[in-house]
Amino acid sequence: MPTHTSQPATTLLRSHARLSTLPLGLALALGLPLAALAQTATQLATLAPSPALQLKRVTLSQAGIGYFEYEAQVSGSATLQLPIKLDHVNDVLKSLVVYDSAGALGGVSLAGKEPLAEVFKTLPFDPSALVNTADLLRALQGAVVNVELPGAKLSGRVLGVETVERSTQPSKGPESKAPIQRVSLSTASGLQSFVLQDARKLEFADPALRRQIESALQAMAANRGKDGRTLDISVTGQGTRTVRVGHVAPVPMWKTSYRLAVPPAGVQGADANQALLQAWAVVENLSGQDWTGVQLTLTSGRPVTFQQPLYDSVFNERPTVPVDLPLRVLPRADSGVFAGARSESFMPAPAMAAPMARSAPPPPPPPPSPAPAAPRAFAMPQAVRGASADMAQQAESLVALSSSNLQAAASEQDTNAVYRFGVPITVTNGRSVSVPIVQTQVPAKVIAQLQPQVDATRPLAAYEITNSTAVGLSPGAVTLYTQATSQQAGSFLGDAQIGNIPAGQSRLLAYAIHPGLSVLRDTPINREEQQRVVVERDLVAVTSIFVTEHRYRVRNTGATPADVLIELYRPAPNAELRAPSAKVDGDTGQAWRLSLSAAPQTTTPHALQVLLPRRSSEALNRLTIEQAARWRDAASDVTSKATLAELVTLRSAERDARNALSQAEQRVRDVEGQQNQTRENIRPLEERSPLRKQFEATLAKQQTELERHVAARAEAQEKVRISEAMLTRFFDARMGS
Repeated sequence: MPTHTSQPATTLLRSHARLSTLPLGLALALGLPLAALAQTATQLATLAPSPALQLKRVTLSQAGIGYFEYEAQVSGSATLQLPIKLDHVNDVLKSLVVYDSAGALGGVSLAGKEPLAEVFKTLPFDPSALVNTADLLRALQGAVVNVELPGAKLSGRVLGVETVERSTQPSKGPESKAPIQRVSLSTASGLQSFVLQDARKLEFADPALRRQIESALQAMAANRGKDGRTLDISVTGQGTRTVRVGHVAPVPMWKTSYRLAVPPAGVQGADANQALLQAWAVVENLSGQDWTGVQLTLTSGRPVTFQQPLYDSVFNERPTVPVDLPLRVLPRADSGVFAGARSESFMPAPAMAAPMARSAPPPPPPPPSPAPAAPRAFAMPQAVRGASADMAQQAESLVALSSSNLQAAASEQDTNAVYRFGVPITVTNGRSVSVPIVQTQVPAKVIAQLQPQVDATRPLAAYEITNSTAVGLSPGAVTLYTQATSQQAGSFLGDAQIGNIPAGQSRLLAYAIHPGLSVLRDTPINREEQQRVVVERDLVAVTSIFVTEHRYRVRNTGATPADVLIELYRPAPNAELRAPSAKVDGDTGQAWRLSLSAAPQTTTPHALQVLLPRRSSEALNRLTIEQAARWRDAASDVTSKATLAELVTLRSAERDARNALSQAEQRVRDVEGQQNQTRENIRPLEERSPLRKQFEATLAKQQTELERHVAARAEAQEKVRISEAMLTRFFDARMGS
């Protein structure tokens, strides 16, 4: 981020003005007597002050983001100072924008996140040493100081500071003791001491040390507010002009509340269906600064917004690579060779193990730093400065807003509704206001609405209002009243909730239990009705109707006819409704809205039917004879009936052929089994035995019968082949149609 070496005169003046309020001891330690300090402040006051940024415009979004715009009159080049809250710095750095039509932006700078810690890292003392002169001298032990005392001057190195008690003898009264600081110095003539409170002037001899103390004091003065920062915005240019600076920051969501004043009973004509709608916006100022005479704009919408830790210091973690050390060679001492002995092979000395170990691969890099914590939510200020004067100014602002000609101007943009106020608004920091944004007549119709989730039998009294304004209405609470007239006072009716209402659309506001109506609902009755069977190419499509019958009984104990609005659940988008005794008032997409009428002092029944078509299909080649026969009898057209009848005939022929083949195969197996048994009987008999001849005759008859059954099996197999071929041609013809 760009920084500036120059320092505005107002910054120097503020820093020296704060120095003038330091304890006398610290002022002496800096070598700045009060007279000289006052003279310096007077000289700085004559310099041209830095242009002041004035908050002019505030735009609050219901997404919890606020846009703040400032203005300043600038001549030539200047540095503008913008105080902001510490927990807003990230958002300001992300969103800051500067408008200078006749100049250029030079840069923006601000103190670091921990500025004092950074400043004192290079100083020979810490912030606690600047509490008083004695602590500073203790921290700078060994520094050379020059001291002016009454009638004497000392110069030497600080040896130490001790606190002792000195007796005082007042003109009247007993003797008392007071603590004093005795400073010991090492001087050219030896050790000397003096009482710090007696010193007229004390300064450090080293100019660099004096500059360090001055720098530390300025840093402490500039960062006195621990929860705030100041942005220095540099602009360059020629001539006098207006510079605008804007940024976004988190703010509380502004909230909407409504009042609906409906006409009293007995009003006739067009006025009976008109109600006064007032919309109020509840706005909180927790920005850390007062809004004095600002142009306030409210927007409703859901813009994309996020945070980014631009103010946090982020370092790229780098892996650590060890230094590559050369291999150390340490030969062993020669111990000589014995006669006939074999020389030992060379082995590395044990001392070489350490360098080799250091050449091992480096350890894995450390894990990434954890993500920075979310910014701390700002707290409600504990006190409001100048409450009485600010409240009076704020009250004047609200009185101006209450005038009918100063109502907020509303407009609709692509993503939200915009409300702009025609008069300046004043809201002190830490306070909230409620300002009107809509006041108009809207169409309103009284109805009774049954909400089973609230009360299963008793309808709610409700008003159906239409948003006749030019913009959408945000969600909020609605308080309903009857309008006051010259003959009677208004009255409270109840509270309701309003959802988002786009321009031109209507919503129901239920506010109380209706006293004269009740609704009884019987258990729904379900049944399924077959409607249509059609063959479509190689499929048979079956459409049936699932019917749910709902029965209501509306009891009206009042003296006038009444309608009850109910919502009937729509089970699917293609569901249909039969409501001969009800009036359809609308469709929410998930339910039908119906009006059920009831005459006075009667109970009126209503029967409603929800028809849900159900369509199923089955491939013709998967139908059994029974399924094909059932759909044939229920077919809706002659062609479908003929197709299914043909399928029944072909399936029956195939079944008969397969049954005949199965019977023929069984007969062949039976005869072959009999032959095998006969052969077993013949085997042990003698060649010329009469019994053998009898078995041989039986075997011959069995062979003749087997040949007849084999021929029948072949004929059955041919019939199966023909029936399957006919079915294949039938299905192929349906596929090609």
